[in-house]
Amino acid sequence: MLEKLIRFRMQFLLIAVVAGILISGCAQLGGKRDKGSDLPEFYTGTEGLVVGFAPESVPSIVTAGSSLDVVLLIANKGAADVPAAIVLVRDTKGAFTLEGAKGSDKIAFSKPVIITALPGKESSQSTSGALEGVTLTLKAREFVQKIESLDSGLLATACYKHKTKLTSNVCIDASGYSFQKQRKPCDANVPIVLKSQGAPVAVKKIETLTEKSGGYVKPKFKIYIGNVGNGLIIDKGSLNLFCTNQDPQEDIRNKINVVAIDKVELNNEELLCSERSKVLSGNIANDFVLCAYPDGAKQKFEDGSGTFATPLKVELSYGYTSTSNPVPIRVEKGIQCEEGAVRSCSITGGGGGTQKCIDGHWTYCQK
Repeated sequence: MLEKLIRFRMQFLLIAVVAGILISGCAQLGGKRDKGSDLPEFYTGTEGLVVGFAPESVPSIVTAGSSLDVVLLIANKGAADVPAAIVLVRDTKGAFTLEGAKGSDKIAFSKPVIITALPGKESSQSTSGALEGVTLTLKAREFVQKIESLDSGLLATACYKHKTKLTSNVCIDASGYSFQKQRKPCDANVPIVLKSQGAPVAVKKIETLTEKSGGYVKPKFKIYIGNVGNGLIIDKGSLNLFCTNQDPQEDIRNKINVVAIDKVELNNEELLCSERSKVLSGNIANDFVLCAYPDGAKQKFEDGSGTFATPLKVELSYGYTSTSNPVPIRVEKGIQCEEGAVRSCSITGGGGGTQKCIDGHWTYCQK
């Protein structure tokens, strides 16, 4: 009896030791997987070029007629590079004028501010994106006599060209008809739902339509596109027209929400899509293009060859514009003249008059 008890305890101890080793090994393997999952994912997020004034650089109160330097931050938080961008600087009440700008050597300035290039997250190998700081010199306008102060807000609008790139596995079902239940590696009837691709325009869903003809399976894909950013999509060829208003007579309404379908490939062979450019309506049920192999395509799937996943690549291009939240700033009239000074002026409706300086301000024009 004692011998059996000892043998049982030895077996239990051996099992415990083996189990401990297995658990330890699994924990180490699990640690490696966790570490690998921390690799940067550049093609995620819904932002492209982001602009805004650094709040700490904007004083809360300035005096009319004075100049001030503020910092404008320009970041490319998208995956793709921005080859050029137009940044418009203004305030909500028209209280300031842009006097000048200076920044890094990568940026050439004029009115409006022109960005020559800003790399995306993929080429800069940064999950936060490339960032540029620009110092702008603004001047507060003089007031009319009736206004003592004006509450305004500084804001910036970015207009730029951008791209969306997606590679996603889609399911091809060429398994043929069978009365037996088979376990398939993927289901072509289940739509692929996507969230973001590191851009303000995204492929939101892919549906696979399977057609069979002449012993072959011919898949078609409904590719749904949506605006997932907080700005406006514009035709990439109308960027200057839209953002600088060079020709105010031209109707820009048909230039809004236009996305170009640059490329759709399955197994590295280009598909033919129902539209080369798509005007988005905002209703995701209608915002799709239908893509399939053209007649005479090299790639074919024989009926009965099986069910498998294969990569689908999509590339979109477009123009985009977004505006920052305003940073509040107050302009006060301040001291504008020397006490007791007198100057001539014109009275509304005709005739001349004079103004006197009282408490640092000019009085109304009087005869």
